[in-house]
Amino acid sequence: MQEKTRDRFVGIGVSSYELLQPLQHAASDVLELRALLKGYEGEPLSDPTEAEVRAHLQAVRRDRQNGGALVALFSGHAVPVAGKLRLQARDNDGEADGIAIEDFVLWCAASGAHQVLVIVDACYSGTQLDDALGTIAEMQEQLLAGQMHWAGVLVSCSSVETARDGLFGGRLRNLLRGGPSKDEDVLRWSDRTSLVDGGTVGTALLNAWDSDVQRPRFMQYGSAQPMLPNPLYAPNTVVKHLLLAARGGDSAEHRSWFTGRTAEVDRVVGWVRSGVAGLRVVTGSPGSGKSAVVGRVVSLSNEAERDLLLSSGPSFRHADPGPCSVDAAVHAAMDADRVADLLSRQLVAAGWSRPTGRGVPPSWSAW
Repeated sequence: MQEKTRDRFVGIGVSSYELLQPLQHAASDVLELRALLKGYEGEPLSDPTEAEVRAHLQAVRRDRQNGGALVALFSGHAVPVAGKLRLQARDNDGEADGIAIEDFVLWCAASGAHQVLVIVDACYSGTQLDDALGTIAEMQEQLLAGQMHWAGVLVSCSSVETARDGLFGGRLRNLLRGGPSKDEDVLRWSDRTSLVDGGTVGTALLNAWDSDVQRPRFMQYGSAQPMLPNPLYAPNTVVKHLLLAARGGDSAEHRSWFTGRTAEVDRVVGWVRSGVAGLRVVTGSPGSGKSAVVGRVVSLSNEAERDLLLSSGPSFRHADPGPCSVDAAVHAAMDADRVADLLSRQLVAAGWSRPTGRGVPPSWSAW
């Protein structure tokens, strides 16, 4: 029997040191991030010695994953020694001891996870950023040849900056609790899936960063796939872009102000009802209401939004597509792989089997 895919968290937080200045938030930052990663295995280490860190990471390497995701976070002191970054455990003195960043990322990459996100929140953590990502990528190429994989390294500051205790960890948790704030990230961050990929999270954190105290760095390699809990996930709802376009705005009462465009909606409803496979395109100049027309049809197909429209909105004269008439909808402000993934998930949820050959389900119209 094939081993079940697992997702794992590797957390090391060091707030108390025997020979170095204590940190107030390092250990708690790791514990609080762990609490957000629902479905992940692995309990973090708080204030471990160097020997305990090494034993823990070696156990991660030996307990090989069968795919899945791995999120690793080190939060604590780090020092560059001869151009090499060393992560400091409780009994280290900031001189030549500690865990080399190469070893930390190598143990994580050797876990067998297909999606690996390594996060380092420490002073000078941008040191060897290129090397760290290259180490993970090379190990994945050896272990996962021919399989889809991704690696990302997110650090709290550059190679010449110190990190403010608790700042980076708090910003990262806020992102994973509430989603992105910048418009360009909102477009890429779908509310249609329960998980979001690591590349999207890393990019959104950088785009929203507004502190001059330090500047995070992020690098990635490979094919990013959903791996982190998505706080914006809204099952059984209409894509937000189409929903707001169809309503005519985002009113406090969630009321729809859609009027007119009867012929246009009738045409799209006719496509949906026809059962004829093929590609149909709604075209028009900017602001002419393309999204509103398509969103109206999708909204009336969605059972929850349909009930709201029928109970609170004005009666409509255009054709009714009927409940559950649209099996899948996406706002294609993302790459082709993500669009295909979102469509596939929705179609399977609607009862379609995963395709084994060419062709499109006969009642699937693409806009």
